[in-house]
Amino acid sequence: MVKKIGSKAVHNAFVDLCEFKQQLYCCYREAENHISADGRICILTLDTQGHVLHSRRITVPKTDLRDPKIIVTPDGDMLLTAYARQTSKLNQTLSTRNLNWVSQTGYSWSAAIEYADRGWWLWRVRWHKSQAFGFAYNRKQNTIHLYSGNPRRSFHLHQPFALSLKKHKKRISK
Repeated sequence: MVKKIGSKAVHNAFVDLCEFKQQLYCCYREAENHISADGRICILTLDTQGHVLHSRRITVPKTDLRDPKIIVTPDGDMLLTAYARQTSKLNQTLSTRNLNWVSQTGYSWSAAIEYADRGWWLWRVRWHKSQAFGFAYNRKQNTIHLYSGNPRRSFHLHQPFALSLKKHKKRISK
């Protein structure tokens, strides 16, 4: 069965889902369109039947928040990550960075913390024991780097050029 749980914006996309403390948490980007500068994150708390119990939106001024991901950490907290594109009034990209927020309850979220390197789009973080890993790409360099650490403390370059056009003859598609 398919059930629509959110549609407040014209463009709703990049959905992620996780289970936390016997409830489901769904996050996604809400915006005017796929590349608009007004991207914000919507986080819905759902019961196991898919009924929305709570909704929360996260915004950063003059920033398009893209591709949110949500995961439970080894410490038992929820970690939300997103790619943040700072924009001009004409929706031109001024800078990019990776941000994350943490929640112990699923209802309130910490302030954003920047992690990894600016200009590199970190897609998803996965934990192995007490350390997280994630691949990030840079389209201009046609390269993917592997990062590791704890996104809330220190997240650093682990393996540069894990995949690249120059080294592996692998191109990042447009």
